[in-house]
Amino acid sequence: MTDDRADPIRENYNAEAEAHIFGIIAGDIPYVSAEEDEEEDVSSYLNLDGDGEGRQQGDDEGMGTVDGGQPSTNTSGDGDKQLATTSGEPSAAGSSKKSVKTKRGETKTLKQGVTYNIDVISPTGRPLEPKAHYTKFINQCGVVVRDSIPITVQEWHVLVKARVGFSFVSKRTKKECWRKLMEHFVLPPEYNKKDEFGNEVEGGRQRRRLVKEFALQKMATAFRTYKKNLAAQYVEKGKTPDFTGQYEMLKNDWPKFVRQKQSEHFKAISEKNKANAAKKTYNHIIGPGGYRLSEPKWQKMED
Repeated sequence: MTDDRADPIRENYNAEAEAHIFGIIAGDIPYVSAEEDEEEDVSSYLNLDGDGEGRQQGDDEGMGTVDGGQPSTNTSGDGDKQLATTSGEPSAAGSSKKSVKTKRGETKTLKQGVTYNIDVISPTGRPLEPKAHYTKFINQCGVVVRDSIPITVQEWHVLVKARVGFSFVSKRTKKECWRKLMEHFVLPPEYNKKDEFGNEVEGGRQRRRLVKEFALQKMATAFRTYKKNLAAQYVEKGKTPDFTGQYEMLKNDWPKFVRQKQSEHFKAISEKNKANAAKKTYNHIIGPGGYRLSEPKWQKMED
C-alpha cells in the first residue's frame, strides 16, 4: 500500500545542495569544515562599512573613532549597561500537524539568572554539547551585539587604512559583550581561571580565551549581518521600522544610520561587495546548526 502522506524532508530536497555535498565526499569539491562554515551566509562576503583591507584590534576605550571623529553613542541606552531582560524566551512552535514554513522570529534576551551548562568544548573553543545549549550560545552572541552596540558604529575592527571619523567596536565594549554572554553560560571547571578555593587552574585561562575568541568571531558576524539586513529590508526600500520590539532601541540612531547607508562611500563599497558575493557558488542553506547539526539528519535519511 502506498503512503501518500507528505514527506517534509523530501519536500525541502535540494538537488544542487546534495550534489555539492556528495562532491565534497568524492573529493571533487574542497571541504569547508563546520569551524569555517558555521552560521555563514552571504553576509560573510558583505563588509558593509569597510573594504576589508588590513585590520588590527582597536585599543581605544568605548566606541572607537579615527583621527578625532566623534564617538558614536547609543542615545537610546548605554551600550555597557546590563542587558535588559524580557518576559521569557521565544515561544515554542505550535502543535499544528500541518507543516508550515514560518519566518524565524526575534531571538530574545535570556532572563536574568537563567544559565545553561556547556559540557563539551572542542580544542578550538567551540561549544559542542549539549546541542540545544550550543544553539542558545550562538543565538545569544547575536542578541548581545544587537542590544549592546549602536547600529551607527561602522566596523567590528579598526581598519589600518581608516578614513577620518571612522568608528569601530572597542576592546572594552567587546569585553563587556563577552561578560554579558557568560552571565548565561557555565563552562566546564577546567575552563575556569581559578577553582573554588581560589587556586589558579592550570591551562584554564588559555582554554577560556579560546571560547572567548570563538564567541567574538560569532558576534562579529552577527554585527555585520544585522546591519546588512536592516539596510536591505528598510533603507534600500525607503522604509522605516516601526521601532517596537527589537527595533525600539534603533529609533534615535536611525536617521544617522540611513545617512551612512545612503552615502556615496557606502554605495561604492556595496557595489564592490555585491560583486564579491556573486562569485560565491553555493550559499549557506542548511540553517543555524551548520554541517555539524545537519549530519545526523542526513544519516537518519539514509537509514
